[in-house]
Amino acid sequence: MHPLHRQGPVALALILGLFSTSCLYTKRVILVTASRLPRVRAPLQAATRDQLVARITSIYDAIRSLQATVDMAPSVGSVYK
Repeated sequence: MHPLHRQGPVALALILGLFSTSCLYTKRVILVTASRLPRVRAPLQAATRDQLVARITSIYDAIRSLQATVDMAPSVGSVYK
């Protein structure tokens, strides 16, 4: 049998295999969410340095206490060291 007669079906199977998978064609769907829509921005405001410092001070003065929970786990050694 001639070598080209055996290679024909193999080549055809390879080509059909490539077209049947997603190697040559992919479909990508991009959803438009609210984060991709253009945002309406507030107009720029002007302030002096003293006004900015006063605003930051009033925000930080409103904080009276801070409470946090911390979980500690030993990463090297044992619990007793």
